[in-house]
Amino acid sequence: MKIPRLVFFLLYAHFSTGTVVLDARATEGPVLRVEDCYMLEKVAINVTNSQCDFIISSTDGHLGSVMFTIEGDSDEENIFELQYISPPRTSDTVVPIYLVLKQNQVLSYETTNKFNFNVNVAGASEKVPVAVYVYKPPAWTDGLSIEQIEEEQENTIFTISAAPGDGHPLSDITIELIDSTFQQIEVGQWNRNTLEIIVPKIDREQQSSFEIYLEASYSEHPRASAVRTIGVLVTDVDDNPPTIQFNHNKSVEVTVPLNATSVVVTNVKISDPDLGLHSEFSVSLKSPDSLRPALTVSPATGVGNETIDIIIDPTKLVEDDLTWGTFALELHAKSVNNENFEDSVPMTVTLYKEQSSGSASLGTTSAVLFTALVQCWRYL
Repeated sequence: MKIPRLVFFLLYAHFSTGTVVLDARATEGPVLRVEDCYMLEKVAINVTNSQCDFIISSTDGHLGSVMFTIEGDSDEENIFELQYISPPRTSDTVVPIYLVLKQNQVLSYETTNKFNFNVNVAGASEKVPVAVYVYKPPAWTDGLSIEQIEEEQENTIFTISAAPGDGHPLSDITIELIDSTFQQIEVGQWNRNTLEIIVPKIDREQQSSFEIYLEASYSEHPRASAVRTIGVLVTDVDDNPPTIQFNHNKSVEVTVPLNATSVVVTNVKISDPDLGLHSEFSVSLKSPDSLRPALTVSPATGVGNETIDIIIDPTKLVEDDLTWGTFALELHAKSVNNENFEDSVPMTVTLYKEQSSGSASLGTTSAVLFTALVQCWRYL
C-alpha cells in the first residue's frame, strides 16, 4: 500500500478485542493568523492589556513547544515577543497568543508610529508579516485647566470633551468623574466623547475654589487613559451684609481727662465677607442731640474688615445742655453697593461727672473730667 506524502498512519492494537485501529493525523506545521494591531505609547504592554491578539493553531497540538522569532529592520526582535496567557495543553490545537512588549520596553509615537516586521514560526512554511501601529492616549479637546463660576448660580454646567489621540482610529471615549473637592458635583448627560459636569449652587464664602478630577479612556482599552484636573474658581457676588462685633466682652469704661479733645471710648470690628467693591460699607452713629456734636466714628467707611473707633470730644459737650446719665446710641454699618444690607447694634453711654482730683500716674498728676461707660446691648 502506498502511504500518501505528509500523512502517517498510526497502527495500534486494541487488546480487549484483538482488533487493529488505523488513526490518521495530519502533520502540517503550525499556522499563525494575525491582523494589523494597535499599541498605546508609553505603556508597558503585556498579555493583560495587549490589543494584538493573534491565533496559533496546529492539528498536532503541542503548541507550547512552538518557537517564534521576530525579524525586522527597526530592532523589533528586541522590542516585541509573543506570549500565551497560560501555557497551552498538549491537546490544544487552537489557542490565542498575544504580541507584547519585552520587559522595560515602551513605544513612542514621535519616534516610530508604525512597525513592520515578520514572525518566523518554527515548522511553518512561510514567514508571517505583522504591522503594529502606535497611538497616543485620548486628548482633551477644550484644553482649559481653570474655570470660573459665579456663586449662588443654579446648576452651572461644564461640557468636557476628549478625542482619540494621534494615530488611533476613530473610537468611542469614556470620560469619568474620578473625584472632586466639592462633593456636591453631579454628572449630567454623556454621549460619545463628551461628558457634562453639573455644579449646584455654591456659596463662595464657604468654598471659594475646588478641583475636579477626570479620566478619559478608550472604551475598548480602559488602561489607555488621560487624567485631567480642572480648577474651578468661584467668583463673588454681593450677597452678605456687613456685621458689627463689639471688641469688648459686654461693656467698657473709660475716663476722660481734663482738657482732652479726643478720646476713644470704645471700638468695634465690622466685617463683610464679600470681595472688593462688594465688601464696601459705611458707618454711622445715632445719638441724642446733646451728644451728637461730641460723638464721632472713625473711619466712617471701610472695606472687608475694619476696626472702627467711637470717639468723644469733651470740648464739644455743652454742659448746660447736657444731662448727666445714660444715653441710647445705635451704631449702623450699611453696604455701599446694596442698601438692603445693613447691620446695627444698640448701645448706651453713661457719663459720670466727677470733680477734678489728682491721681498719680507714672509720677504725673492728671485730672479726670468725667467717666464714660459704654455698653453694647447685643451681648447683654
